[in-house]
Amino acid sequence: MSDVRRLVLPFVACVALLVRVVPLLSRGGLLFWGRYDDGVYYAASASLLAGRVPYRDFVLLHPPLIMLVLAPFALLGRLTSDPVGLLAARLTWMLLGTGLAVLAARYAARWGTLAGLAAGLWVACSSGASYASQTTFIEPAADTALFGAVVLLTCDRVRPRHELVAGVLLGMALTGKIWYVAPVGALLLALLVSRRASALRAGAAACVTAAAILLPFFVLAPRDMWHMVVYDQIGRPTNGRTGLLDRLGTAVGGRGLGLGHPDTHIVTFVATAALLVAVVACLRDRQARLVAAVAIGAVGVLMFSPIVFHHYGAFPAAGVGATMGIGWSLVGPTLLRPVVLRRAAAWVAIAAVAGCGVLVLRHPLGLPFPRREVDARLPAGCITSDDPTTLILANRLSSDLRAHCDVAVDVTGASYGVRIGRGKNLAFQDWLTSYLRSGSAMILARRTHDRMRIDTVPSLGTMTFSRGIVHVIRP
Repeated sequence: MSDVRRLVLPFVACVALLVRVVPLLSRGGLLFWGRYDDGVYYAASASLLAGRVPYRDFVLLHPPLIMLVLAPFALLGRLTSDPVGLLAARLTWMLLGTGLAVLAARYAARWGTLAGLAAGLWVACSSGASYASQTTFIEPAADTALFGAVVLLTCDRVRPRHELVAGVLLGMALTGKIWYVAPVGALLLALLVSRRASALRAGAAACVTAAAILLPFFVLAPRDMWHMVVYDQIGRPTNGRTGLLDRLGTAVGGRGLGLGHPDTHIVTFVATAALLVAVVACLRDRQARLVAAVAIGAVGVLMFSPIVFHHYGAFPAAGVGATMGIGWSLVGPTLLRPVVLRRAAAWVAIAAVAGCGVLVLRHPLGLPFPRREVDARLPAGCITSDDPTTLILANRLSSDLRAHCDVAVDVTGASYGVRIGRGKNLAFQDWLTSYLRSGSAMILARRTHDRMRIDTVPSLGTMTFSRGIVHVIRP
């Protein structure tokens, strides 16, 4: 194991960090914009620090874990500047994604150095995992908690305290997104089959932890929280454009590599076949059974969720990567008997995973935000925006909250809960127009996404600045 610590883990860490940082530096920089969700979560934390209650006072379509974890960074932004707080959070998330890759490598290395290298590189080079950990998405934090529980529950000498800490981590994962019920439930079920007492202790700790995080917010806004976190998520409109192959590609890392459809489908087929073999092998191994259960639960969610976005690929990445590395280290001696052939096949597979990382590296990401130009046009007073990230990057979020301005944390999320498209949802359009006109100026960045009618924009005011799709408008 010493050679793993000395060589493999630092190598995996370097690759993971490069894959996350280089695409941003090639285009949008670390203070890029265009992801939307990261601004929503940061704005939710800042709003909480300003005394506003989630679900009751503003829209938050997920459990509160991400809002709570980001609170220290929102506080930093409040004390310094919003861009500083967001930058610190993004750098931390990149390190979190890097740490998850290292953790997967360290865990899988119990079954061999090549298994650890393969698992670590899978997470490091995953398009979805790297995309999600370039900024403050939910998955990196919840995935780290979930995989940390797997490590604790499968250590060499599992003791009750390990099981309790693992349960706490599982409870935290459950408060990240409701989809984590599937991998957490699959893990506890697999644990129950072999170690009933351990499963009960870990499950009880998970329930207590989840209740401790969720109940304070639920008590303050029970109906609204239920609707936003559960009903609105399960009832999201299905994206008919996301077919089975796209879902599989997201789950096994085929999407987001910049390849054409035929090549993407080939990668997806090969990776899916390899995963099926690895899952069967891991389920037959008592120690590897838990990580295979997590992989099954996470992939299953992507197969049946109403909609699948690119960053959802981070959700199964650690479980799938570890399952791949461990499973093929178990089945390799049976399928590939000559040692030379087995090692050659392992290195070819590792090179293929690393090649995916190269493809991710070559794809610039992020939109540069024209902060100086926007600052020059923003007047004093409250500023409204259809994307909270622009308020953060313009350093107006904390000042607006201190001035008790109306801040829409999640404009798009406000349209959920009804089965009407945003363009036809007159109540949503009226609310959005009223909110945007309530300030001294507005920043429009998602006019198309929110289906705002182009002919209504001139009536909101005169455009004083335009670059790309960022518009500053004074009513």
